[in-house]
Amino acid sequence: MLKKNNRLTKKKDFDRLFQLEQAKYYGNVLGVRIAKNQLKYNRFGIIISKKLCRLAVGRNRVRRQISSLIRQDLDKLQPGFDVVILIIDKQTKNNRQFFQKELQEAWKRLKIIV
Repeated sequence: MLKKNNRLTKKKDFDRLFQLEQAKYYGNVLGVRIAKNQLKYNRFGIIISKKLCRLAVGRNRVRRQISSLIRQDLDKLQPGFDVVILIIDKQTKNNRQFFQKELQEAWKRLKIIV
């Protein structure tokens, strides 16, 4: 799990990301939306629909996998962004390699990796 200050927790923060649409990336497995914040660190939120994974156990497992990948890349990312990651493919819900590949591609396309 990410540290408390690296997590998006409030609905207004998620809403702001979807309204601003500063930058976004949608791949085969996941989508990423980012917006600048006024902080010196990044904050992340992960959204998984019940349509993709009915049980909370499965959704939480995917969240933990994504969080561990974010923790690995956290020092490589430029600070000052709010990031929401949307899982959009149901078939790869347990494949960590797909998530890692898509996240790396998203960081490069959105130009937030150092």
